Amino acid sequence: MSASQSPEPAEAVRPSKDGERTVTYHPSHLLAEVGKSINTALPDLKVSIPYKTTLGECLKTVSDRLSSSGIEDWEITIDPLIPTLRKRTLRDQALLHTQASEKSSSLTKPIRLQYDTSKVPLPTPLSRQLKQRVKENAQTFPPFEQPDPLTIRAALESGTLPVPTVTANLVLEGVDDNSKVEKIENAVMLFDTSAQQTILTDDMLSSEFRDYLQNDPVHDPYRLKEGGGPGCWVLLCANIEFTNTVIRLCTIALVVQKSAMPSSRSGIIFGQKGGLDSICNRSIPARFLQTRDDHVWGDIIVDQYIDLEGKVATC
Repeated sequence: MSASQSPEPAEAVRPSKDGERTVTYHPSHLLAEVGKSINTALPDLKVSIPYKTTLGECLKTVSDRLSSSGIEDWEITIDPLIPTLRKRTLRDQALLHTQASEKSSSLTKPIRLQYDTSKVPLPTPLSRQLKQRVKENAQTFPPFEQPDPLTIRAALESGTLPVPTVTANLVLEGVDDNSKVEKIENAVMLFDTSAQQTILTDDMLSSEFRDYLQNDPVHDPYRLKEGGGPGCWVLLCANIEFTNTVIRLCTIALVVQKSAMPSSRSGIIFGQKGGLDSICNRSIPARFLQTRDDHVWGDIIVDQYIDLEGKVATC
C-alpha cells in the first residue's frame, strides 16, 4: 500500500462507478440508522398518521415533515450492524464492570512466559564505564514531580516524552438502547497501556446525548456511583487509524466527568479491556525511524486484531 492510499477498515465498503463509497444492507437497517439520527437531532418531533396506512404513505408523511423541519438534507453515515452475539457479550461486560466497581479485586496479571524463570540469572555488575554513563544520564533528569499517568516528564531532546495518540471516528449508544446515537469524528485518543478500560469525558458529548445518559432510566444498570466515581458505561464502535491500517473495534467505554480524569483532562483514553487487549501491535518511537519527524510520536503498526465476530483478523 502506498503512502498516499487511505486504508479501509475490515468491513470496507465498495466504491461505486462515480467514486462514492456505497454500503449494502437490508432496508430495515437503513431506516433504523435514519431513525437514530432523527431521534438524536429532533427528540421532540411528532408526526400524525392514520392508524391503518401504507408503507409508502408513512414514508412520504415522515419525509414531508422532515422537509419542513429543515433536516431533510442533513448528512448522515450508515454504520454497520453489530453482531447480536457481540452485542450480548458487551452488555454482559458492562454489567460485570458495574458490579465489580463495588468489590476489591486484583488489578494485575502476569504475562505469559515461554521459558523457565528459575534459570534467569541476576544482573551482572556494571563496568566502571557503564556506571559513569548512568550517572551522566541521571544528571539530565528534571526535578521529581508528583507522577501523573497522562504526562511522563523526561529530559530527552524535546524536553518531554509524549504519550502516543491515535485518531478515530466514534459512534456511541446506550448498552441496552440504541434510540439515540452520538457520533464523534476525528477524535484524538490517548494510547494508554496503563488504563484498565476506555474512558471519555462527558464534555465531548452533545448536550442532548449527555442529558439522555444522565436522566434516562434505561442506563441505570450501567451507572457507576461508587468505586471509580460517577460514570456510565456505553457501547462504543470506532474506526481507529494506525500507521499501517484502519481497524474497526466495538467495546464498552466509561463516560465520566472531566473532574474524574487525571489532571481533570478532557478527552478520551483508549484503554485495555476490549481495546488494546484486542490488538497485536508493534510500536516504533520516532527516534528509531530513519526519517525523523518531531511532530509524530512514531509508528504503531497493527499486525492482528480481534474483529467484531471475535475472530483474529490479519492486517
